Amino acid sequence: MDGFDSLFDKAMRDADAHIMDRMSSPFTLQLRGGGEMTLNAIYDTELTLASGKADSQTPRPVNVSFEHGVLTVLNQRIERDVIAGARVHTPQGEKVVGPVFYQDRTTTVIELTIPGGSQLPKGKGVRFST
Repeated sequence: MDGFDSLFDKAMRDADAHIMDRMSSPFTLQLRGGGEMTLNAIYDTELTLASGKADSQTPRPVNVSFEHGVLTVLNQRIERDVIAGARVHTPQGEKVVGPVFYQDRTTTVIELTIPGGSQLPKGKGVRFST
């Protein structure tokens, strides 16, 4: 079974490399420490279905859009401490790196926020589009 697992892993890495080659664009992050980091990423504003809560009034799945976008980097794990708070220019204007997620061992999903986003009011208001 180990042989199959390594073949499958190689096939997935190769597929991710082809996806990145055809779908990604370079983005330069202005790091908080003053340096720059350029990475190839897939910019997106809509990712996936989010399932509704069973005890809510709307238990059905909804399309979730990140209103300020996300950068997805395949085959590379980028440390959140390095890019936290970095500024980046996107097709929707300047954004700031917010939360960083690792959905698997080799994928980095960087949620983008607006500059000054930490000054937004707290509360349970909807912060994404459906």
